[in-house]
Amino acid sequence: MTGNQLNVIIDKKPIRALVDSGASFSVISDKYRRFLKKVLFADAKSAMLKVADGNFVRPIGKCVLRVRINNRELPFEFIVLSHCSHDVILGWDFLEASQAVIDCGQNELVLEDICRDSTAPDAWNLYATRDYTLKPHSLTRITVSGYQTRGDINVVLDGSKHLLFEKNIATPSMVSTYRNGKSDVWVTNLQFRNQIIPRGMCIGQAEPLNEGHLCVISDTSGCLDDQQETSESQMNCSLMMSPELSDEHRNKLSELLRKFSGLFTKTDKSTAANTNVKHRIFTGDHAPINQRAYRVSPTERRIIHEEVQKMLDEGIVQPSESPWSSPIVLSLLKSGVEFHWGPEEVEAFNSLKKALTSDPVLGMYDERASTEIHTDASGYGIGAVLVQIQNNVEKVIAYASRTLTKAEKNYSTTERECLAIVWATNKFRPYIFGKHFTVVTDHHSLCWLMNLKDPSGRLARWALRLQEHDFDVKYKTGKKHSDADALSRNPVEEETETSDKFLAVTTSMNLAMEQKKDQDLAKLKLLSNSSKNEEFRFIDGILCRKNFDPDGKLWLPVIPKHLRADILRHFHDAPTAGHLGFAKTYDRIRKRFYWPGMYRNVVRYVMHCRECQRRKSVPQRPPGRLVPIPPAIAPFHRIGIDLLGRFPKSAHGNKWIIVCTDYSTRYAITKALPTAEVDEIAKFLLEEIVLRHGAPRVIITDRGAVFRSRLVSSLVDLCNIDHRFTTAYHPQTNGLTERFNKTLADMLSMYVDVEQKNWDEILPFVTFAYNTAKQETTGFTPFYLLHGREAETTLDTMLPFCPNDFDDNNIPKIAARAEESRQLARVHTLRAQDKDCRRYDSKHQMVSYAPGDLVWVYTPVRKVGLSEKLLRSFFGPYQVLRRLSAVTYEVQDFDPASRKRKLREVVHVLRMKPYHDPAEQIETEDIPPKESYKGPITRSRIKTLEQNDSGALSSFFEGSNATRIICYKSR
Repeated sequence: MTGNQLNVIIDKKPIRALVDSGASFSVISDKYRRFLKKVLFADAKSAMLKVADGNFVRPIGKCVLRVRINNRELPFEFIVLSHCSHDVILGWDFLEASQAVIDCGQNELVLEDICRDSTAPDAWNLYATRDYTLKPHSLTRITVSGYQTRGDINVVLDGSKHLLFEKNIATPSMVSTYRNGKSDVWVTNLQFRNQIIPRGMCIGQAEPLNEGHLCVISDTSGCLDDQQETSESQMNCSLMMSPELSDEHRNKLSELLRKFSGLFTKTDKSTAANTNVKHRIFTGDHAPINQRAYRVSPTERRIIHEEVQKMLDEGIVQPSESPWSSPIVLSLLKSGVEFHWGPEEVEAFNSLKKALTSDPVLGMYDERASTEIHTDASGYGIGAVLVQIQNNVEKVIAYASRTLTKAEKNYSTTERECLAIVWATNKFRPYIFGKHFTVVTDHHSLCWLMNLKDPSGRLARWALRLQEHDFDVKYKTGKKHSDADALSRNPVEEETETSDKFLAVTTSMNLAMEQKKDQDLAKLKLLSNSSKNEEFRFIDGILCRKNFDPDGKLWLPVIPKHLRADILRHFHDAPTAGHLGFAKTYDRIRKRFYWPGMYRNVVRYVMHCRECQRRKSVPQRPPGRLVPIPPAIAPFHRIGIDLLGRFPKSAHGNKWIIVCTDYSTRYAITKALPTAEVDEIAKFLLEEIVLRHGAPRVIITDRGAVFRSRLVSSLVDLCNIDHRFTTAYHPQTNGLTERFNKTLADMLSMYVDVEQKNWDEILPFVTFAYNTAKQETTGFTPFYLLHGREAETTLDTMLPFCPNDFDDNNIPKIAARAEESRQLARVHTLRAQDKDCRRYDSKHQMVSYAPGDLVWVYTPVRKVGLSEKLLRSFFGPYQVLRRLSAVTYEVQDFDPASRKRKLREVVHVLRMKPYHDPAEQIETEDIPPKESYKGPITRSRIKTLEQNDSGALSSFFEGSNATRIICYKSR
């Protein structure tokens, strides 16, 4: 003992405890209790404790710890505090219980013999001696064992709280005789289903009983007390009865009072007037729970009974004692009520899925139990459930389902049901092969499947495939066949199983046998036997090629032709390969294997991969050169129109802006619209464009529905206007208008209020600002090029006025000057377009497609609930029909098997890329040699050939070691 601190061991964990003789109770911090993983027991009678600093704290509970000091152990009860200056404080109650003597002079703590040796435990755990099955709401007697004692002793058995809280199995605290390490215990199953106590489960604890505290009550004394109580009750009843009662009434009243004696008090003290009963429940920092009782009216109760009985009769539900239940809620059926799927529904659905895929529904496979396969088919899927009867209880072993293919959907009902059996037996083959089982189906016609006399067609082939199994077909009505029926109506998408042909070649003997099947390796095998050959060698019967890469293996196995496709799939398509590009895929394969033409095969495989083509872009310069729109010959000869929005609803009810730009002068016209409907678009085109500036010759718009409507088309045809549309997903066609939209949004953002309700009021002002500003491309303001003069602002009116500028003699000069400005603006526009073309074309390449070519078309899609970054954006293949311009093509969907009308579409070359048929992903034909090379084989030469290789190296040797012939194959 050092100072007032003592080294102790608590539950086999050493710690330095504080010995405080001034503390009335021994305490432990909640942090250290959690470290020891001790159970916290709440104390309803706990009072506030005053700590050393004078503050009051409330304990959070108690726990029992085993304290060991110098091989002396004592179980003791500690008070648990949430915050404590020391993890363990030994107070006066511990010192008194252990009869400790503190010697301040020697600085020692002396404990008397009351602390027994740790080899004789004060309490021990009790464990079940074998497996016990507890029936619902029943009392079962089980045998437990624990610490081995000599002879018979009386013990106090205390049940496990874990067993009560977790499994609802109650064990009473009782006095029992512990005989030769065993005792009998009564346990109660509080559940509505059978429960199993496995062998070795902890049932509780046993503690030796002090005989001095054992009180025995004889049966005689109990009977006398009952008789005395009965006589007293009869006497009291006689005293309280009215004398006017007859003897018959007295006897009946006495019998009634004795029958319901528990309703009356026996003392006068309990009859005092009390308006309420007070009690205290310690809930810590949490407020008391206040939950409204679930009540239903008699009418609702009658409706619930009728609906439940109806579902019972129809086989929709069945009686159950499962804990997965909830109160019945009535919902009135109303028209127009939306289906609600909130967090509560998601939680209930996930709980149901967890219950169906966990114990006790889902179990482990038992070879000794009888096995059943439940199958069913719908119009679009098939489902199967592997079931076993274990301990007279049906246990699900596995679920399975898949969708039907396009051809399988055309099968008859009997064929689909039979297909479900064939697919299920193949799916569960590891469980049922060589074992008798039963197939359960709701299609009665399948019962004669195995008894067909002259089978033919598809059913005959399937019946022949099922001959290898020993099974019976059992019919079950559809109402009772809900498990497989639910799976068939909610099937999962069928996944393409990875070929395991190459994965099966795991031994040297198998690979050697596969090499013998390839006739192309025969020459290499003959040359490898030559003593002059140093590049090929047999190692453990496998033909290998020497690796010239110093960082790799020395010898690489030569792969036969029929296994190369599986290797390519494994190192490119598998999740561990990641569908990476050619360089990474080729590097992985060449470090492990060798075969002639590997470089060409890898390039071809990656290039023709369908998933890579749909997702990845070609790592090169974008296709298509810049094709500028020629400047218009006169104002409002060619215009562009577009809708900008949607904006927040303004104070005037507007949400959209319609924009018109003149390609000759850059003049812009804008107007705020409330709905952007077809009539509003047509009214703007008529009043703001045609009636003010005349009918234009060309109008450029996007492919929006309002611009392609019948009303707008009629107005355009009436004015003899050439209406041109931009290609889909390529707004650059109407680039001048799109660029003005960005400038207009920037200007509006500078003046809108916080709520963005006044943007339509600012719109005319910022449009005027744009039209009166000098354009960098033309060198003039749009207002000047349109009107032949500059606009006067409010500031210009304050300056001196010069009337000579507007004399009749100067008008021709003004008109001529305006026309010269338009021609000069046209020249400036052509010069700027030429500059833009040189800059754009330097970063793009010229690409051309011929009619009949197959291409992928980039079409960005958005799906609710899916990430746009993970979607594949290329669709196809599409077939090129004709070339409309240098950068636009007309294409249509290419599907020879489809009978539907194929829609044609005009696309920009920037959205197109070549299509490589995945069916040609694996090269099957041999390529003739392209050139020969004679000379020594060096690593630099091989590396150069592989880098320049559009094909592959096929090597064989002639002559001496220094002379080798390399056959170089082209792509």
